[in-house]
Amino acid sequence: MESKLKIIGKRLFVFMMSCLMLFGMTPITGQTFAETQHNNVFTEIKLTDSDLTTPVGSADYNKRMQLVAKFALPNNQVHKGDTTVLPIPNELEIYKKETFQIKNDNDEVIANAVTDPDSKTITMTYTDYVDSHSDITGSLHVTVIVDSSVVKKPQTLHLKIEIPHGQTFDLGTLNYTGIQSDNPDEEITKWSFFDKDDPTIVHCRIRVNAKGGSYQYIKVKDTLESESVSYVKSSVQVKKGKWELPAGGGYYSLKNEVDVTDQFPLQYDGNSFTVRFDNISGEGYLIKYDVKLAYTPTNQEIIKNRIFAETNNGKLIDDVVKALYQQSGGEANGYNYTIKIHKESEDGKKLAGAVFEVIRDSSHAKVGEITTDSDGNGSLGGLLKDNYTIKEIKAPEGYMPLTTPIHVKPADFGADKAVLKTVKNKSIPKINICGEKTWDDGNNQDHKRPEKIIVNLLAGGKPVKETEVKAGADGKWKYCFTDLPKYDSEGKEITYTVEEAPVEGYTSKVDGFNIKNSYKPEETSVKVTKKWEDADNQDGKRPSSIKVQLYGNDKKVGEEVTLNE
Repeated sequence: MESKLKIIGKRLFVFMMSCLMLFGMTPITGQTFAETQHNNVFTEIKLTDSDLTTPVGSADYNKRMQLVAKFALPNNQVHKGDTTVLPIPNELEIYKKETFQIKNDNDEVIANAVTDPDSKTITMTYTDYVDSHSDITGSLHVTVIVDSSVVKKPQTLHLKIEIPHGQTFDLGTLNYTGIQSDNPDEEITKWSFFDKDDPTIVHCRIRVNAKGGSYQYIKVKDTLESESVSYVKSSVQVKKGKWELPAGGGYYSLKNEVDVTDQFPLQYDGNSFTVRFDNISGEGYLIKYDVKLAYTPTNQEIIKNRIFAETNNGKLIDDVVKALYQQSGGEANGYNYTIKIHKESEDGKKLAGAVFEVIRDSSHAKVGEITTDSDGNGSLGGLLKDNYTIKEIKAPEGYMPLTTPIHVKPADFGADKAVLKTVKNKSIPKINICGEKTWDDGNNQDHKRPEKIIVNLLAGGKPVKETEVKAGADGKWKYCFTDLPKYDSEGKEITYTVEEAPVEGYTSKVDGFNIKNSYKPEETSVKVTKKWEDADNQDGKRPSSIKVQLYGNDKKVGEEVTLNE
Protein backbone atom coordinates (compact mmCIF):
# COMPACT_ATOMS: atom_id res chain seq x y z
CA MET A 1 0.00 0.00 0.00
CA GLU A 2 1.40 3.34 -1.01
CA SER A 3 1.84 5.88 1.80
CA LYS A 4 -1.18 8.14 2.04
CA LEU A 5 -0.78 11.74 3.07
CA LYS A 6 -3.82 13.65 4.24
CA ILE A 7 -3.42 17.37 3.77
CA ILE A 8 -6.17 19.92 4.43
CA GLY A 9 -5.72 23.23 2.63
CA LYS A 10 -2.52 23.52 0.66
CA ARG A 11 -1.40 20.49 -1.35
CA LEU A 12 1.99 18.89 -1.20
CA PHE A 13 4.56 20.44 -3.47
CA VAL A 14 8.23 19.84 -3.28
CA PHE A 15 10.54 21.91 -5.37
CA MET A 16 13.68 20.23 -6.58
CA MET A 17 16.55 21.44 -8.69
CA SER A 18 19.22 19.46 -10.41
CA CYS A 19 22.82 20.55 -10.59
CA LEU A 20 23.80 23.05 -13.22
CA MET A 21 26.07 21.85 -15.98
CA LEU A 22 29.06 24.10 -16.63
CA PHE A 23 30.90 24.34 -19.91
CA GLY A 24 33.77 26.75 -20.44
CA MET A 25 34.76 29.91 -18.58
CA THR A 26 34.96 33.58 -19.59
CA PRO A 27 36.05 36.00 -16.85
CA ILE A 28 34.32 39.37 -16.72
CA THR A 29 35.66 41.87 -14.22
CA GLY A 30 35.36 45.47 -13.22
CA GLN A 31 31.77 46.00 -14.45
CA THR A 32 28.54 46.91 -12.63
CA PHE A 33 25.11 46.13 -14.10
CA ALA A 34 21.54 47.06 -13.19
CA GLU A 35 19.48 44.12 -11.99
CA THR A 36 17.49 42.60 -14.86
CA GLN A 37 14.93 39.82 -15.19
CA HIS A 38 15.73 37.10 -17.74
CA ASN A 39 12.68 34.88 -18.23
CA ASN A 40 13.16 33.71 -21.81
CA VAL A 41 15.87 31.24 -20.89
CA PHE A 42 13.82 28.04 -20.89
CA THR A 43 14.38 25.55 -23.69
CA GLU A 44 11.90 22.84 -22.67
CA ILE A 45 9.12 22.45 -20.09
CA LYS A 46 7.04 19.30 -19.62
CA LEU A 47 4.83 17.51 -17.09
CA THR A 48 5.98 14.00 -16.15
CA ASP A 49 5.55 11.27 -13.61
CA SER A 50 7.99 11.00 -10.70
CA ASP A 51 10.64 9.42 -12.95
CA LEU A 52 11.02 12.77 -14.82
CA THR A 53 10.44 10.95 -18.11
CA THR A 54 7.01 9.32 -18.40
CA PRO A 55 4.24 11.72 -19.51
CA VAL A 56 1.26 11.99 -17.15
CA GLY A 57 -2.13 11.19 -18.68
CA SER A 58 -4.42 11.40 -15.67
CA ALA A 59 -4.34 12.44 -12.03
CA ASP A 60 -6.58 12.70 -9.00
CA TYR A 61 -6.40 15.64 -6.61
CA ASN A 62 -3.46 14.14 -4.66
CA LYS A 63 -1.40 12.77 -7.58
CA ARG A 64 2.15 14.13 -7.41
CA MET A 65 3.70 15.04 -10.75
CA GLN A 66 6.93 16.68 -11.89
CA LEU A 67 7.13 19.96 -13.76
CA VAL A 68 10.48 19.66 -15.58
CA ALA A 69 12.15 22.73 -17.09
CA LYS A 70 15.47 22.98 -18.91
CA PHE A 71 17.21 26.32 -19.36
CA ALA A 72 20.29 27.91 -20.96
CA LEU A 73 21.62 31.33 -19.97
CA PRO A 74 22.75 33.70 -22.74
CA ASN A 75 26.44 34.55 -22.56
CA ASN A 76 27.49 37.99 -21.29
CA GLN A 77 23.90 39.06 -20.57
CA VAL A 78 23.09 37.59 -17.15
CA HIS A 79 24.84 39.18 -14.16
CA LYS A 80 24.92 39.05 -10.39
CA GLY A 81 21.55 40.05 -8.94
CA ASP A 82 19.60 39.26 -12.11
CA THR A 83 16.60 36.95 -11.81
CA THR A 84 14.57 34.37 -13.68
CA VAL A 85 10.91 33.81 -12.79
CA LEU A 86 9.08 30.63 -13.79
CA PRO A 87 5.28 30.68 -13.34
CA ILE A 88 3.35 27.43 -13.07
CA PRO A 89 -0.11 26.87 -14.58
CA ASN A 90 -2.95 28.28 -12.48
CA GLU A 91 -4.49 24.81 -12.32
CA LEU A 92 -1.46 23.55 -10.38
CA GLU A 93 -0.20 24.34 -6.88
CA ILE A 94 3.08 24.70 -4.93
CA TYR A 95 3.34 23.20 -1.44
CA LYS A 96 5.18 25.81 0.60
CA LYS A 97 7.59 28.70 0.39
CA GLU A 98 11.23 27.63 0.46
CA THR A 99 14.62 29.27 0.04
CA PHE A 100 17.65 27.27 -1.02
CA GLN A 101 20.86 27.40 -3.03
CA ILE A 102 21.40 26.13 -6.56
CA LYS A 103 24.90 24.71 -6.92
CA ASN A 104 27.05 23.06 -9.55
CA ASP A 105 29.02 19.83 -9.14
CA ASN A 106 31.88 21.75 -7.51
CA ASP A 107 29.55 23.07 -4.80
CA GLU A 108 29.70 26.61 -6.20
CA VAL A 109 26.50 28.64 -5.76
CA ILE A 110 24.96 29.67 -9.09
CA ALA A 111 21.72 31.14 -7.78
CA ASN A 112 19.48 31.42 -4.75
CA ALA A 113 15.98 30.11 -5.40
CA VAL A 114 12.63 30.87 -3.78
CA THR A 115 9.30 29.12 -4.34
CA ASP A 116 6.16 31.16 -3.68
CA PRO A 117 2.87 29.23 -3.39
CA ASP A 118 0.81 32.43 -3.33
CA SER A 119 2.08 33.75 -6.67
CA LYS A 120 2.71 30.23 -8.01
CA THR A 121 6.23 31.11 -9.13
CA ILE A 122 9.81 29.95 -8.73
CA THR A 123 12.42 32.72 -8.73
CA MET A 124 16.16 32.26 -9.23
CA THR A 125 18.48 35.12 -8.24
CA TYR A 126 21.95 34.71 -9.73
CA THR A 127 25.29 35.11 -7.96
CA ASP A 128 28.56 36.48 -9.36
CA TYR A 129 29.25 32.99 -10.73
CA VAL A 130 27.37 33.98 -13.90
CA ASP A 131 29.74 36.93 -14.43
CA SER A 132 32.77 34.67 -14.79
CA HIS A 133 31.37 31.68 -16.69
CA SER A 134 29.84 31.05 -20.10
CA ASP A 135 27.52 28.45 -21.66
CA ILE A 136 25.66 27.84 -18.41
CA THR A 137 22.91 25.24 -18.76
CA GLY A 138 20.77 23.48 -16.24
CA SER A 139 17.36 22.11 -15.36
CA LEU A 140 14.87 22.20 -12.54
CA HIS A 141 11.92 20.06 -11.59
CA VAL A 142 9.05 20.89 -9.28
CA THR A 143 6.63 18.48 -7.62
CA VAL A 144 3.07 19.57 -8.41
CA ILE A 145 -0.53 18.44 -7.95
CA VAL A 146 -3.81 19.78 -9.27
CA ASP A 147 -5.10 22.78 -7.31
CA SER A 148 -8.54 21.55 -6.25
CA SER A 149 -9.50 25.05 -5.14
CA VAL A 150 -9.26 26.09 -8.80
CA VAL A 151 -10.30 22.84 -10.48
CA LYS A 152 -13.41 21.84 -8.55
CA LYS A 153 -14.65 18.87 -10.56
CA PRO A 154 -13.30 16.12 -12.84
CA GLN A 155 -12.43 17.40 -16.31
CA THR A 156 -9.81 17.43 -19.02
CA LEU A 157 -7.23 20.16 -18.40
CA HIS A 158 -5.28 21.89 -21.16
CA LEU A 159 -2.13 23.04 -19.39
CA LYS A 160 0.12 25.83 -20.63
CA ILE A 161 2.90 27.96 -19.19
CA GLU A 162 3.07 31.50 -20.47
CA ILE A 163 6.34 33.29 -19.77
CA PRO A 164 5.64 37.03 -19.33
CA HIS A 165 6.63 38.91 -22.49
CA GLY A 166 8.03 35.72 -23.95
CA GLN A 167 7.56 32.06 -24.65
CA THR A 168 4.52 29.81 -24.26
CA PHE A 169 4.98 26.13 -23.48
CA ASP A 170 2.16 23.64 -24.13
CA LEU A 171 2.19 20.88 -21.50
CA GLY A 172 -0.57 18.89 -23.20
CA THR A 173 -3.79 17.59 -21.66
CA LEU A 174 -4.37 16.05 -18.24
CA ASN A 175 -7.43 14.01 -17.31
CA TYR A 176 -8.32 15.20 -13.80
CA THR A 177 -10.40 12.57 -11.98
CA GLY A 178 -11.12 14.69 -8.91
CA ILE A 179 -11.18 13.77 -5.26
CA GLN A 180 -11.21 10.03 -4.64
CA SER A 181 -13.37 9.03 -1.70
CA ASP A 182 -12.19 6.77 1.13
CA ASN A 183 -13.54 3.22 1.06
CA PRO A 184 -16.83 2.98 3.00
CA ASP A 185 -16.05 -0.70 3.74
CA GLU A 186 -12.56 -0.01 5.05
CA GLU A 187 -11.56 -2.02 8.12
CA ILE A 188 -8.00 -0.76 8.66
CA THR A 189 -5.46 1.35 6.78
CA LYS A 190 -2.17 3.10 7.41
CA TRP A 191 -0.30 6.01 5.87
CA SER A 192 2.91 7.87 6.69
CA PHE A 193 4.65 11.07 5.62
CA PHE A 194 7.75 13.11 6.38
CA ASP A 195 7.58 16.15 8.63
CA LYS A 196 7.56 19.43 6.69
CA ASP A 197 10.41 20.97 8.69
CA ASP A 198 12.40 18.08 10.23
CA PRO A 199 13.50 15.52 7.61
CA THR A 200 14.45 13.02 10.32
CA ILE A 201 10.84 12.63 11.52
CA VAL A 202 8.16 10.50 9.82
CA HIS A 203 4.56 10.80 11.01
CA CYS A 204 2.53 7.57 10.97
CA ARG A 205 -1.24 7.08 11.19
CA ILE A 206 -3.28 3.86 11.56
CA ARG A 207 -7.07 4.05 11.13
CA VAL A 208 -8.90 1.14 12.78
CA ASN A 209 -12.49 -0.05 12.05
CA ALA A 210 -13.50 2.81 9.78
CA LYS A 211 -16.60 0.94 8.59
CA GLY A 212 -17.86 0.56 12.16
CA GLY A 213 -17.96 -3.24 12.34
CA SER A 214 -18.15 -5.52 15.37
CA TYR A 215 -15.23 -7.73 16.40
CA GLN A 216 -14.21 -9.79 19.39
CA TYR A 217 -10.80 -8.19 18.96
CA ILE A 218 -8.48 -6.46 16.50
CA LYS A 219 -4.75 -6.98 17.02
CA VAL A 220 -2.35 -4.63 15.20
CA LYS A 221 1.38 -5.21 14.73
CA ASP A 222 3.67 -2.53 13.28
CA THR A 223 7.26 -3.28 12.19
CA LEU A 224 10.04 -0.90 11.11
CA GLU A 225 11.65 -2.34 7.97
CA SER A 226 14.19 0.43 7.29
CA GLU A 227 17.58 0.56 9.00
CA SER A 228 18.60 3.15 11.61
CA VAL A 229 14.99 4.12 12.36
CA SER A 230 13.36 4.01 15.81
CA TYR A 231 10.01 4.75 17.43
CA VAL A 232 9.46 8.07 19.21
CA LYS A 233 7.55 6.59 22.13
CA SER A 234 6.60 9.98 23.57
CA SER A 235 4.68 10.80 20.37
CA VAL A 236 2.15 7.95 20.67
CA GLN A 237 -1.54 8.85 20.83
CA VAL A 238 -4.57 6.55 20.62
CA LYS A 239 -7.92 8.22 19.88
CA LYS A 240 -11.37 6.62 20.13
CA GLY A 241 -14.53 7.79 18.37
CA LYS A 242 -16.77 7.15 15.39
CA TRP A 243 -15.40 7.30 11.86
CA GLU A 244 -17.70 9.14 9.42
CA LEU A 245 -17.62 9.84 5.69
CA PRO A 246 -19.13 13.02 4.23
CA ALA A 247 -22.35 12.57 2.30
CA GLY A 248 -21.50 11.77 -1.30
CA GLY A 249 -17.97 10.62 -0.45
CA GLY A 250 -14.72 12.17 0.70
CA TYR A 251 -12.45 11.48 3.65
CA TYR A 252 -13.07 9.89 7.00
CA SER A 253 -13.07 12.06 10.10
CA LEU A 254 -13.16 10.81 13.69
CA LYS A 255 -16.22 12.20 15.47
CA ASN A 256 -16.57 12.55 19.25
CA GLU A 257 -12.95 11.55 19.67
CA VAL A 258 -11.56 10.75 23.11
CA ASP A 259 -7.90 10.25 24.05
CA VAL A 260 -7.56 6.65 25.28
CA THR A 261 -3.78 6.34 25.04
CA ASP A 262 -3.48 5.14 28.66
CA GLN A 263 -6.00 2.35 28.02
CA PHE A 264 -4.10 0.88 25.08
CA PRO A 265 -0.33 0.93 25.77
CA LEU A 266 1.81 -0.23 22.85
CA GLN A 267 3.83 -3.38 23.55
CA TYR A 268 7.31 -2.85 22.07
CA ASP A 269 9.63 -5.61 20.92
CA GLY A 270 12.76 -4.11 19.37
CA ASN A 271 11.75 -2.71 15.98
CA SER A 272 8.04 -3.53 16.31
CA PHE A 273 5.04 -2.96 18.53
CA THR A 274 1.61 -4.56 19.03
CA VAL A 275 -1.66 -3.19 20.37
CA ARG A 276 -4.98 -4.99 20.88
CA PHE A 277 -8.54 -3.67 20.90
CA ASP A 278 -11.15 -5.99 22.48
CA ASN A 279 -14.94 -6.22 22.25
CA ILE A 280 -15.34 -3.70 19.42
CA SER A 281 -18.91 -2.71 18.63
CA GLY A 282 -18.93 0.03 16.01
CA GLU A 283 -16.32 2.30 17.58
CA GLY A 284 -13.20 3.29 15.68
CA TYR A 285 -9.64 4.14 16.67
CA LEU A 286 -6.79 6.30 15.38
CA ILE A 287 -3.19 5.43 16.30
CA LYS A 288 -0.74 8.31 15.83
CA TYR A 289 3.01 8.03 16.33
CA ASP A 290 6.34 9.23 14.92
CA VAL A 291 9.53 7.46 13.93
CA LYS A 292 12.99 9.03 14.08
CA LEU A 293 15.78 8.58 11.55
CA ALA A 294 19.32 8.45 12.93
CA TYR A 295 20.55 10.37 9.89
CA THR A 296 19.40 12.97 7.37
CA PRO A 297 17.76 11.18 4.43
CA THR A 298 18.80 11.65 0.84
CA ASN A 299 16.36 12.99 -1.71
CA GLN A 300 13.85 10.36 -2.93
CA GLU A 301 14.68 8.05 -0.02
CA ILE A 302 11.91 5.70 1.09
CA ILE A 303 11.23 4.70 4.70
CA LYS A 304 9.25 1.48 5.11
CA ASN A 305 6.87 0.19 7.79
CA ARG A 306 5.01 -3.11 7.70
CA ILE A 307 1.51 -3.28 9.17
CA PHE A 308 -0.20 -6.55 10.06
CA ALA A 309 -3.64 -6.81 11.64
CA GLU A 310 -5.93 -9.71 12.48
CA THR A 311 -9.30 -10.30 14.10
CA ASN A 312 -11.22 -13.29 15.39
CA ASN A 313 -12.34 -13.70 11.75
CA GLY A 314 -8.80 -13.81 10.30
CA LYS A 315 -6.26 -11.47 8.72
CA LEU A 316 -7.27 -7.89 7.90
CA ILE A 317 -4.07 -6.51 6.37
CA ASP A 318 -0.41 -7.39 5.78
CA ASP A 319 1.27 -4.66 3.80
CA VAL A 320 4.31 -2.37 3.56
CA VAL A 321 3.70 1.38 3.86
CA LYS A 322 6.22 3.78 2.32
CA ALA A 323 7.08 7.38 3.14
CA LEU A 324 8.91 9.20 0.32
CA TYR A 325 11.34 11.99 1.19
CA GLN A 326 11.60 14.82 -1.33
CA GLN A 327 14.04 17.65 -0.73
CA SER A 328 14.00 21.09 -2.29
CA GLY A 329 17.11 21.81 -4.31
CA GLY A 330 17.93 18.13 -4.73
CA GLU A 331 17.68 15.81 -7.70
CA ALA A 332 14.50 13.82 -7.99
CA ASN A 333 15.97 10.89 -9.88
CA GLY A 334 15.54 8.42 -7.02
CA TYR A 335 17.32 5.12 -6.60
CA ASN A 336 19.16 5.12 -9.91
CA TYR A 337 22.88 5.24 -9.11
CA THR A 338 25.15 2.25 -9.71
CA ILE A 339 28.41 0.99 -8.23
CA LYS A 340 30.48 -1.15 -10.60
CA ILE A 341 33.40 -3.41 -9.69
CA HIS A 342 36.05 -4.83 -12.01
CA LYS A 343 38.14 -7.56 -10.40
CA GLU A 344 41.52 -8.69 -11.70
CA SER A 345 44.80 -10.18 -10.57
CA GLU A 346 48.04 -8.22 -10.36
CA ASP A 347 48.96 -9.44 -13.84
CA GLY A 348 45.58 -8.41 -15.31
CA LYS A 349 43.75 -11.74 -15.24
CA LYS A 350 39.97 -11.31 -14.91
CA LEU A 351 38.69 -12.85 -11.69
CA ALA A 352 35.24 -14.34 -11.15
CA GLY A 353 33.54 -15.21 -7.88
CA ALA A 354 34.58 -12.22 -5.77
CA VAL A 355 31.79 -11.08 -3.44
CA PHE A 356 31.57 -7.53 -2.08
CA GLU A 357 29.29 -6.15 0.62
CA VAL A 358 28.02 -2.59 0.04
CA ILE A 359 27.23 -0.48 3.13
CA ARG A 360 25.55 2.92 3.06
CA ASP A 361 27.56 5.08 5.48
CA SER A 362 24.75 7.36 6.70
CA SER A 363 22.44 4.54 7.81
CA HIS A 364 25.11 1.85 8.33
CA ALA A 365 22.76 -0.48 6.45
CA LYS A 366 23.86 -3.15 4.02
CA VAL A 367 22.21 -2.27 0.70
CA GLY A 368 23.36 -5.28 -1.30
CA GLU A 369 26.19 -7.41 -2.62
CA ILE A 370 28.24 -7.43 -5.81
CA THR A 371 29.52 -10.72 -7.30
CA THR A 372 31.96 -10.65 -10.20
CA ASP A 373 31.30 -12.70 -13.34
CA SER A 374 33.68 -14.50 -15.69
CA ASP A 375 34.82 -11.14 -17.08
CA GLY A 376 35.61 -9.90 -13.58
CA ASN A 377 32.66 -7.48 -13.63
CA GLY A 378 29.82 -6.95 -11.18
CA SER A 379 27.46 -4.12 -10.27
CA LEU A 380 24.78 -2.99 -7.84
CA GLY A 381 22.14 -0.51 -8.97
CA GLY A 382 19.14 1.20 -7.41
CA LEU A 383 21.33 3.28 -5.09
CA LEU A 384 21.03 6.79 -3.74
CA LYS A 385 23.73 9.35 -4.45
CA ASP A 386 25.47 9.00 -1.10
CA ASN A 387 28.62 7.76 0.66
CA TYR A 388 29.25 4.00 0.57
CA THR A 389 31.81 1.57 1.98
CA ILE A 390 32.60 -1.59 0.02
CA LYS A 391 34.14 -4.63 1.69
CA GLU A 392 35.26 -7.83 0.01
CA ILE A 393 33.69 -10.70 1.96
CA LYS A 394 34.78 -13.50 -0.37
CA ALA A 395 37.85 -13.52 -2.60
CA PRO A 396 38.19 -15.52 -5.83
CA GLU A 397 39.58 -19.00 -5.25
CA GLY A 398 43.35 -18.87 -4.92
CA TYR A 399 43.51 -15.15 -4.17
CA MET A 400 43.90 -13.00 -1.07
CA PRO A 401 40.86 -10.90 -0.09
CA LEU A 402 41.06 -7.12 -0.09
CA THR A 403 41.88 -5.97 3.46
CA THR A 404 41.27 -2.23 2.95
CA PRO A 405 37.64 -1.11 2.37
CA ILE A 406 36.75 0.84 -0.76
CA HIS A 407 35.00 4.18 -0.21
CA VAL A 408 32.61 5.83 -2.67
CA LYS A 409 31.63 9.50 -2.38
CA PRO A 410 28.70 11.25 -4.08
CA ALA A 411 31.14 13.17 -6.29
CA ASP A 412 32.53 9.85 -7.60
CA PHE A 413 29.37 9.13 -9.60
CA GLY A 414 29.75 10.25 -13.19
CA ALA A 415 27.35 11.67 -15.74
CA ASP A 416 26.06 8.14 -16.33
CA LYS A 417 25.21 7.99 -12.60
CA ALA A 418 27.71 5.17 -12.10
CA VAL A 419 31.11 4.72 -10.50
CA LEU A 420 33.63 2.03 -11.46
CA LYS A 421 36.19 0.67 -9.02
CA THR A 422 38.95 -1.63 -10.28
CA VAL A 423 40.16 -4.00 -7.57
CA LYS A 424 43.36 -6.05 -7.86
CA ASN A 425 43.97 -9.20 -5.83
CA LYS A 426 47.22 -10.89 -4.92
CA SER A 427 47.39 -14.65 -5.37
CA ILE A 428 47.63 -16.68 -2.18
CA PRO A 429 51.24 -17.86 -1.53
CA LYS A 430 51.81 -21.64 -1.70
CA ILE A 431 53.72 -23.70 0.85
CA ASN A 432 54.82 -27.33 1.26
CA ILE A 433 54.33 -29.43 4.38
CA CYS A 434 56.94 -32.22 4.70
CA GLY A 435 57.80 -34.69 7.42
CA GLU A 436 59.45 -38.01 8.22
CA LYS A 437 58.12 -41.20 9.77
CA THR A 438 60.41 -43.03 12.19
CA TRP A 439 60.00 -46.34 14.04
CA ASP A 440 60.94 -47.37 17.56
CA ASP A 441 60.24 -51.09 17.45
CA GLY A 442 63.56 -52.82 17.89
CA ASN A 443 64.23 -52.68 14.19
CA ASN A 444 60.97 -54.52 13.60
CA GLN A 445 62.12 -57.43 15.73
CA ASP A 446 58.61 -58.81 16.01
CA HIS A 447 57.81 -58.29 12.33
CA LYS A 448 54.81 -56.10 13.17
CA ARG A 449 55.75 -53.05 11.07
CA PRO A 450 53.37 -52.46 8.09
CA GLU A 451 54.60 -51.86 4.56
CA LYS A 452 52.83 -48.49 4.35
CA ILE A 453 50.92 -45.99 6.47
CA ILE A 454 48.46 -43.11 5.86
CA VAL A 455 49.20 -39.55 7.00
CA ASN A 456 46.30 -37.06 7.12
CA LEU A 457 46.73 -33.31 6.67
CA LEU A 458 44.45 -31.06 8.71
CA ALA A 459 43.76 -27.35 8.11
CA GLY A 460 42.31 -25.64 11.13
CA GLY A 461 41.63 -29.03 12.65
CA LYS A 462 39.67 -30.34 9.65
CA PRO A 463 41.06 -33.07 7.31
CA VAL A 464 41.82 -31.74 3.83
CA LYS A 465 44.26 -34.27 2.30
CA GLU A 466 45.91 -37.62 2.91
CA THR A 467 48.99 -39.36 1.54
CA GLU A 468 50.41 -42.87 1.54
CA VAL A 469 53.90 -43.19 3.05
CA LYS A 470 56.37 -46.05 2.39
CA ALA A 471 60.04 -46.63 2.96
CA GLY A 472 62.18 -45.08 0.26
CA ALA A 473 65.27 -46.50 -1.39
CA ASP A 474 67.29 -45.15 1.50
CA GLY A 475 65.01 -46.87 3.98
CA LYS A 476 63.54 -43.60 5.24
CA TRP A 477 59.81 -42.98 5.43
CA LYS A 478 59.34 -39.43 4.10
CA TYR A 479 56.27 -37.55 2.80
CA CYS A 480 55.24 -34.10 1.47
CA PHE A 481 52.01 -32.18 0.86
CA THR A 482 52.74 -29.62 -1.87
CA ASP A 483 51.15 -26.42 -3.25
CA LEU A 484 49.11 -25.67 -0.15
CA PRO A 485 47.53 -22.20 0.31
CA LYS A 486 49.18 -20.26 3.12
CA TYR A 487 46.04 -18.17 3.82
CA ASP A 488 42.30 -18.88 3.76
CA SER A 489 39.66 -16.95 1.81
CA GLU A 490 39.45 -14.35 4.59
CA GLY A 491 43.19 -13.67 4.51
CA LYS A 492 43.93 -15.52 7.75
CA GLU A 493 47.00 -17.76 7.90
CA ILE A 494 46.03 -21.43 7.88
CA THR A 495 47.27 -23.63 10.72
CA TYR A 496 48.26 -27.02 9.33
CA THR A 497 48.74 -30.18 11.41
CA VAL A 498 49.22 -33.86 10.61
CA GLU A 499 47.98 -37.06 12.15
CA GLU A 500 48.55 -40.70 11.33
CA ALA A 501 45.90 -43.27 10.65
CA PRO A 502 46.13 -45.81 13.52
CA VAL A 503 48.75 -48.58 13.10
CA GLU A 504 47.88 -51.74 14.99
CA GLY A 505 50.20 -52.41 17.90
CA TYR A 506 51.97 -49.04 17.67
CA THR A 507 51.57 -45.75 19.50
CA SER A 508 52.00 -42.55 17.47
CA LYS A 509 53.64 -39.31 18.58
CA VAL A 510 53.66 -36.17 16.38
CA ASP A 511 56.44 -33.61 16.72
CA GLY A 512 55.74 -30.75 14.29
CA PHE A 513 55.25 -32.65 11.05
CA ASN A 514 57.43 -35.65 12.04
CA ILE A 515 55.77 -38.79 13.31
CA LYS A 516 57.34 -41.43 15.55
CA ASN A 517 55.78 -44.88 16.02
CA SER A 518 56.74 -47.00 18.98
CA TYR A 519 56.19 -50.69 19.52
CA LYS A 520 56.90 -52.55 22.78
CA PRO A 521 57.68 -56.20 22.08
CA GLU A 522 55.59 -58.71 23.94
CA GLU A 523 57.20 -60.28 27.05
CA THR A 524 56.93 -63.84 28.36
CA SER A 525 58.42 -65.95 31.13
CA VAL A 526 60.43 -69.13 30.59
CA LYS A 527 60.54 -71.56 33.51
CA VAL A 528 63.59 -73.81 33.48
CA THR A 529 63.78 -77.06 35.42
CA LYS A 530 66.94 -79.12 35.39
CA LYS A 531 66.38 -82.85 35.48
CA TRP A 532 69.15 -85.30 36.45
CA GLU A 533 69.41 -88.86 35.30
CA ASP A 534 72.19 -90.08 37.60
CA ALA A 535 70.39 -92.56 39.83
CA ASP A 536 69.84 -89.84 42.37
CA ASN A 537 73.53 -88.83 42.32
CA GLN A 538 74.61 -92.32 43.36
CA ASP A 539 78.18 -91.58 42.40
CA GLY A 540 78.24 -88.15 44.13
CA LYS A 541 79.19 -86.25 40.96
CA ARG A 542 76.14 -83.93 40.68
CA PRO A 543 77.24 -80.25 41.03
CA SER A 544 75.56 -78.06 43.60
CA SER A 545 74.51 -75.52 40.88
CA ILE A 546 74.50 -74.85 37.14
CA LYS A 547 74.22 -71.73 34.91
CA VAL A 548 71.56 -71.29 32.14
CA GLN A 549 71.47 -68.70 29.25
CA LEU A 550 68.26 -67.98 27.23
CA TYR A 551 68.54 -67.49 23.42
CA GLY A 552 66.05 -66.05 20.91
CA ASN A 553 66.69 -66.37 17.20
CA ASP A 554 70.21 -67.54 18.03
CA LYS A 555 70.85 -64.41 20.08
CA LYS A 556 71.26 -64.08 23.81
CA VAL A 557 68.20 -62.78 25.59
CA GLY A 558 68.49 -61.54 29.13
CA GLU A 559 71.11 -62.44 31.73
CA GLU A 560 72.57 -65.78 32.65
CA VAL A 561 70.77 -67.43 35.62
CA THR A 562 71.97 -69.98 38.21
CA LEU A 563 70.00 -73.12 39.06
CA ASN A 564 70.52 -75.05 42.26
CA GLU A 565 68.63 -77.35 44.46
